[in-house]
Amino acid sequence: MAKTAETKLGYYEQALRQEPNFFYALLNSGILLKNKTDYHGARKRLSKAVTLTDDPKMLGELYIELGLTSIYLGDPKTARNFWEKALEFGGDNPTLYVNMAGTYEQEENLIEAIRLNEAAVERFPTYHKAIVNLARLQAMRGKLDLAIPLYERALELQPDDALRHSVLGGCYLAAERTEDARREFTRALEIDPESDAGKYARQELDNLGP
Repeated sequence: MAKTAETKLGYYEQALRQEPNFFYALLNSGILLKNKTDYHGARKRLSKAVTLTDDPKMLGELYIELGLTSIYLGDPKTARNFWEKALEFGGDNPTLYVNMAGTYEQEENLIEAIRLNEAAVERFPTYHKAIVNLARLQAMRGKLDLAIPLYERALELQPDDALRHSVLGGCYLAAERTEDARREFTRALEIDPESDAGKYARQELDNLGP
C-alpha cells in the first residue's frame, strides 16, 4: 500500500513538472504528503490548490485539510483560521466545530470552546464527541446542572461506555445524588472492571458502602 502511495505521488510530481497549476495533482499530492507527515509540503500544495478553484464544496474540503496540516505543524491559530473559512464555504462537517473548539480550549478560552461545541450539538444532535466535550467543559466550570443531562444523552447514544458511566457517577456524587451515582458506578464496573474507569468506579462504590 505504501508503494502504491509512493507511485501515485510520483505520477503527481511528474504531472506538476509539466503543468505546475494542475489542480488535481496539487490536491492529491498534498493529501499524500500529509499522510507521509510532510506537513510543510502538504500545506504548500494545498494552499496553491485553493487559488485554482472556485467550487465552494472543494474549497471547504481544502480548508479542512489545511487546518489539519496546521495542527500537525503546531499552529492552532492558523488551523482555526482555515477551519473558519471552511465553515464559510459550507463545510458540513461536525469535526470542524470540535476541532476549532479544541484550539480555543488549548488557549484556555472555555467560553469559545463551549460555544463551538454547542453549535456542533445543535447542528449535529447525535454527534457523540461534541456532546461529551460539551459535558466535560460544563463540568469543568462546575455547571453540573448542564453537564449531567449531556452525559446522560451521550450514554443514550453509547450505553456501554464505561468511562462515561464512571464520569457521570462522579457528577451525580458531586450533585449529592448518591443513588444515581451508585447506579452509574455499578454499571461502569460491570462493563469494564479492569479499566481505569472500572477501578475508579469500584473505589467510589467502596467509599459509598452498602
